[in-house]
Amino acid sequence: MPDVHNTLYELVPADGSAIGNQSRKERLTSTVKGAREVAFDKARDTVFEQGKLAKGKGRGGSVRRTERHNGEQSRYKPTPSHRATHG
Repeated sequence: MPDVHNTLYELVPADGSAIGNQSRKERLTSTVKGAREVAFDKARDTVFEQGKLAKGKGRGGSVRRTERHNGEQSRYKPTPSHRATHG
């Protein structure tokens, strides 16, 4: 299985805007064959511990890249349907 941690991080917009957890889960499972919710939760926790992600504003359920990581370019290219749900 590809590195779920990096893939999960790359699914978060590089511009610092937030993305909902449900959207990230759907994108991860469509991007990484065989990814399950358990893998998602473990990867999310690891990326948080690394300081690369922070909780988004509001009632929770979303994340954003931290400022020190905002300049990194994502290799993930959203499909038109993903752009519609994010933007």
